Amino acid sequence: MRYVASYVAAFSLAALTCAPLAAQRADSAVVGSWKGEAPITVSWTVHRALAVRLDIKEDGSVTGTVGDAQLLDGRIYSESRIARAMQLARHYAIEGRLNGCLIRAEGILRDRVRLSLDLTGQTLTGDLQTSGSYEGSISDRLLTASGFVLQRVDRTIARARRQEGCQPHGALKAAYAPTPG
Repeated sequence: MRYVASYVAAFSLAALTCAPLAAQRADSAVVGSWKGEAPITVSWTVHRALAVRLDIKEDGSVTGTVGDAQLLDGRIYSESRIARAMQLARHYAIEGRLNGCLIRAEGILRDRVRLSLDLTGQTLTGDLQTSGSYEGSISDRLLTASGFVLQRVDRTIARARRQEGCQPHGALKAAYAPTPG
């Protein structure tokens, strides 16, 4: 009986530490735009990757796209330190609703998505899982992708502009030309 109680306590603790926290401000390290491609891990799709684009705001809201679907009401939160220490969670999680087909060409439609993410330098790495079931028809099955890497968009663009010199051209170039005098 003692063993059963210890297992119940351990699983209860694990479940509680994985529960999302109330809305919170985003860590400044993850605020910004991110994009990448998530390799699909289920075998029943023709497409083998989902394009992911996220815009994480300071207030913790997240917008963007997952595959062909738009991310709505997205929120980012830090996972529990206890869950991370027990290797049950990553640094961050993003949860939100999906609007539109996840894979339009295959008619795959899901209601919700959860991304589990770790910040490593200037990349977010992680996994995603959609709403759905583990069994049944394909139209009801959950879709998973793992091992994806998202790159920061805004800093990459800024770096490219610095390297190019970001010179105005045409009519704008004349407008910014020094006035004689």
